[in-house]
Amino acid sequence: MSESPSRPGLRVGRGGGVALRHRGLSALAAALSLGALGGLLGISLLARGGEGKADVKAEAKAQAKPEAKADAGTSQRAEEDAEPFTWKASYAEALRLAVERRRPFFVYFPPTAGEAEPAILADAPKVLGAPPLVEGVRVGAAEVVDLVRRLQVKEVPTVILLDRRENILHRWDGKIPAGFWRTVQSIILRLGSREQAAERMLREALKKSQSGDLEGAYRKVTVILVSADSPPEALAKAREIEASLLRSVRERMLKALAGEGLSSDDSIVHELTDLRSSTQHPGLQEEIGREISRLKRLTVGAR
Repeated sequence: MSESPSRPGLRVGRGGGVALRHRGLSALAAALSLGALGGLLGISLLARGGEGKADVKAEAKAQAKPEAKADAGTSQRAEEDAEPFTWKASYAEALRLAVERRRPFFVYFPPTAGEAEPAILADAPKVLGAPPLVEGVRVGAAEVVDLVRRLQVKEVPTVILLDRRENILHRWDGKIPAGFWRTVQSIILRLGSREQAAERMLREALKKSQSGDLEGAYRKVTVILVSADSPPEALAKAREIEASLLRSVRERMLKALAGEGLSSDDSIVHELTDLRSSTQHPGLQEEIGREISRLKRLTVGAR
């Protein structure tokens, strides 16, 4: 890999890619092309006909119900969601849309100014469909220094595919290969399978929760709770199930401890020991264990 004579601070990477020297990040920010990716499909506005007279429209607006306005907002969001793929202007916007629309997203570090864009990326609107399977940000000068450091980018062009919890699913550094879209499709299929598995676990957990088996429900979602790859929506529901178990077991623990001074410490310890054995939640086991140890110390001290 040799230094580019026309771009001090950059190195030519595989397939004509350019490697970054991190001491030249500010210069890179100025050098990056800020123009939008050429050839993207235009978005046409939907024609809306059938407008009535001014007084009729005013009356209809005055009588509009809140739910009708909500339906209009939902319809607008669905319409926006169905638009073809475009590169977003910021990382925050791409992440927000990925979370809202439950999709992964690209972070694209384009070539330096004057270098040709990878031709294969121009196919994104066609390949990703409408609504697109992936969101994406084309990194500009305002964010490049931060994102290069965070994502450890050493060459451009680079494309990184992340899930909506910002885990890196795959990255292409310095060169976008011919099989790029095939790899993206394979990753999306695996991601879909993972999310379906999480949904199945949640359905089974909810059944147990509704029947009163909070411990069984928690055990069903343990994998979702501990995995960094769990979809955020599934994780939120799994935490609700966990919270229900925490409330229930802590209430039982406090009820047992309320017997201090009325029942023998040995009987309370026995009850708490059974309670600790009934759950696999490590935090609850630790809490109950501390109370058991405290009661045992009190018992020994009283002798």
